[in-house]
Parts: sequence; C-alpha cells; structure tokens
Amino acid sequence: MKVTTDDLKKDVEMLFDDLKRNYEIPSSSSSIKFLFKIIAVALVVQFFLSALDFYIWGEEYRGGCREAIIVYFIGFLGVLLLPSFILIIVYHNPIMMISCLSDEARRKSVLLNIAKAKLQYVLYFAIVTNLLVGICFALNESAMIAFMGGSWFVTVIISTSIYNMMMAPYVTPAVTSSLLKIKELLSESRN
Repeated sequence: MKVTTDDLKKDVEMLFDDLKRNYEIPSSSSSIKFLFKIIAVALVVQFFLSALDFYIWGEEYRGGCREAIIVYFIGFLGVLLLPSFILIIVYHNPIMMISCLSDEARRKSVLLNIAKAKLQYVLYFAIVTNLLVGICFALNESAMIAFMGGSWFVTVIISTSIYNMMMAPYVTPAVTSSLLKIKELLSESRN
C-alpha cells in the first residue's frame, strides 16, 4: 500500500482531533500488560530452550536437577529483566499515547496500522533470532542457556533500531509537528 505525505498528515490530524474529546487517562498497567505479552513469548522460548538443554545435557550437571534448576532460574530471570528494561524505556510513552485514542481512531489510523505491522515483523525477527541463538547455546555446552537474557537484551536493542529505521520514512515534518501537538495536549490533560 502506497502512502503519501498528505495521507499521513490527514491521519495524524484525525488522531489529534480524536484526543480533543474527553477521554479516560490510561493507567500504566495498560502499558505493562502489552509489554508483558512480549516478555511472555520470550519466557516461552526460554522454557523450550531450557527443556532442550536439560534433554541434551541433563546428566552433565554435577549438582543434578538442583544445579540445572538454578541455571534455568538465572536464565529466566535474565530473560525477564534485561529486555523488560529496554522495552519499558522505549515503548512505555508511545503505548500510553495510543491508549488515549478511541478504538475507532486506532482502527482507522494508517500510521498506527503501519507501525503495528512493522512492530510485528521486528518482534518475529527477535524471536527467531533468539531461538536460533538459544539452540546454538544448547547444542554447544551445558548451562549456556543462562546467558539468553543477554541475547534478548542485545536483540531488543537491535530490533528497536531496525524498527526506528523502518518507521523513519513515515515520520515526515508534518507528522512530527502533529505528534508534538498530541504530546502537548496529553501533557496538558494530565496536569
């Protein structure tokens, strides 16, 4: 689908007009719920990789199951904490801004639909990349799975950079100025 700068300008103006209505100020939990869905996928991947690691290397752990559980716990903690830190920093404000919009505006918005499609692509990239890295870790040596948090951390940073590059063509001067107006409007309504 080809998008013109006029389409984007009209779209952002529609979003701005939607925010002029009396809307409910969203709680931070809406942002946390969205981000937890992403982290939940990472945790499922980590569980799969831990099971693979135990299947391959289970007898190599000197402390038996107890040592393996400690290693897997460290891996889960790393996957939970490291990428969450970056995701909250990068995506909290945009999610909060989008949460202020009506469902109809979110559905109709060309820019938000493009952003959603690109975000899904980048998330698939991160998941597949970490799955491959994790399989290599699991096949290489026991307990390497504990370092998956670092892999997710780096992949989230790279994915965020890729996402920003993919969205850059759509952030025209008109879109930027309208987004700043939206940010000001939201800031005024919170005070």
